[in-house]
Amino acid sequence: MNAQNIGPDFDPIVEAALLGIRVRHRDDADDLGELDLRRRTITTRPGTRAYVRTTVTYQLAYAVLGTGATREQAIEWAASLLIPDDDLYALASATDDRALWARALQVRPCLLLAHAAMLGGLPVAA
Repeated sequence: MNAQNIGPDFDPIVEAALLGIRVRHRDDADDLGELDLRRRTITTRPGTRAYVRTTVTYQLAYAVLGTGATREQAIEWAASLLIPDDDLYALASATDDRALWARALQVRPCLLLAHAAMLGGLPVAA
């Protein structure tokens, strides 16, 4: 993965292509997406940029870490690419509106909240 392109600049579809994985969109895909290593595809529902970025990155975690990776490992791997710590703490110091954090970081709220929980919580604005 290109460490220079983390946060809002990270494009998981490009990264998937570099790994030889094709990203498809299908209305009936699982909400968390689906990885098929045999076919080298990630299938996700069509959606917002935040939805697609989060879902594809989460599934890429299993392609990179292996299908035996835990949910927590996949979340942390995805968060390390999508949520720069400095940006997260800057947002947390300015507002306690986590939906706003997710929009600013262009990620799904579920990834943001799971990542925050793994960090042991975050400070909130005074």
